[in-house]
Parts: sequence; C-alpha cells; structure tokens
Amino acid sequence: MADQATETLSIFDDVSREGARFGAGPLEARTTSEIEAMNAVDPFDSARRMKAQICLSLAQNIDAGNRKGRAIAAETERLVLFLDQLGGNTTDTDLDESIPSDVRELFDLGSVPGAHDAAEVRDAPEP
Repeated sequence: MADQATETLSIFDDVSREGARFGAGPLEARTTSEIEAMNAVDPFDSARRMKAQICLSLAQNIDAGNRKGRAIAAETERLVLFLDQLGGNTTDTDLDESIPSDVRELFDLGSVPGAHDAAEVRDAPEP
C-alpha cells in the first residue's frame, strides 16, 4: 500500500478521463487539469480544496453561459482570481485595490447618490 503522505490523489471524486468528466465543456476540462497539476505540485489543504471546487463550478457556469450566449465577464474574473490564489500568485485582496485611483473616481462619479431630504414643494402664486 502506498504511503498516503507521498501519494497524490485526485481532489475531485467524479474526475475521470485525463482529469475531466464526460461531457465537460472546454473550460471545465482545462480548469480541472490545471487544478490537478497544482495539487500534484503542492497538495491542497481544505481551504484550497474548497477554492478548487469553486473554480470548477465557475468553469461549468462559464461553459454553460457560452453555450447559451450569456454574459460571462463576472464569472471569468472570479475564476481567474481564484486560480491565481490557488497557484499562490496573489493574496486574498479586494479587487478594488487593483483599480487605479483616477479610474475609481470615475466609478464614484457614476454611483447612486445617498438618501437626501425631499425638495420643498410650493404652490404656484395665484395671479
């Protein structure tokens, strides 16, 4: 029996055929193989396993969105962020920190104003 500390097991129970399940979309298959490669180099702890599962779910949603013609930008951004975190390329930071301050000010200009007092309504003067 192989020593479990040195043996690298698949982190997905339902994974088959070169790391991707039957019927997986192209991004899901690629994401699965990338995650398996990361896990082989540096085995995941429970937190990284959870992020890996989230990455797989995001890839499935992106593939489904592509098939149906939906917008996938938000899911793609999150997938890239989580994959970078899994690979150790970034830290757990807020996405807004990567936005330059002048661009952030433009976003703030377009934001919805807070609650304010209603304007006083006056009747028109009678002639």
